Amino acid sequence: MSKFCHNIQSLTIKFGEKVSNGLNDLIISQKNLKNVSLKQSHHDWTDIIPSLIKHSNTITKLLLKGKNDHKPLTFITNFINLKELIITFDYLNATLKDFKDELRYFHFQKLQNLKFSFGCPRSDILIDFIKINGKNLNYLYINRDDNLLNISIPKLCPNLKFLYTIFIDKKSLIDILNGCQLLECIQVMCGRLHIKEKDMLEAIVKYSPKCFHELRLYNYAKSNILSKDLDSFFINWSNRIPQKSITFICLNVFDDLEKRNMKIIEKYRKLGVIKNAKTYL
Repeated sequence: MSKFCHNIQSLTIKFGEKVSNGLNDLIISQKNLKNVSLKQSHHDWTDIIPSLIKHSNTITKLLLKGKNDHKPLTFITNFINLKELIITFDYLNATLKDFKDELRYFHFQKLQNLKFSFGCPRSDILIDFIKINGKNLNYLYINRDDNLLNISIPKLCPNLKFLYTIFIDKKSLIDILNGCQLLECIQVMCGRLHIKEKDMLEAIVKYSPKCFHELRLYNYAKSNILSKDLDSFFINWSNRIPQKSITFICLNVFDDLEKRNMKIIEKYRKLGVIKNAKTYL
């Protein structure tokens, strides 16, 4: 295959027990490789790192998905033109043990999108990383509930357009909404241990920047949104200046939200207050 396919720009590799020489040859033979996804189940990606590094100037998107967080990560620093970095492991408490030292303080001059969808470096390590790389970020997805980290985001990542982090209280959300004036979309987890839906809605409608237009609500437990609070949110949103319709997305919620509140959502969709509404159960 390496003799005929030289112009692959996007490559996804799922690892079994062993990396073949043919795979390494295929990677090396590419002329303009841009997007690489490495998905590991048993074997790790150590054996193909030298082949990937040969494309360090052209690779701009890198996704790493593993079963555990003992996989090597420092090789990422070779990709100096990286624009998007996604790292995910199969359990929430993964701390990405190799995300330290050289990687912790490395400057990716073109990095715009950073996502840790499951598992995340320790907060002190991540804060050091975004001190160096945060100003260029447009997209930040962090699956960690750490107030110190949230407090750091407005100062270190002022140009964000999308943010997902986990809020414990209303204050840190307000600080981010005030500090990130380019923010267009935010995803918020609500639940027993996290910010209450009512507090979240009040903060969004009062403090979100003028360009804000999309709210993604994620609830891991039974929703506690009262119909009167949801109705109040949309009334207040319709009175904002300048007027801008909102996209309202509910992720992974229970049927009770749909039963109690979908009529309210549909009402404001017809009035033009809601541009788009989606519920993923």
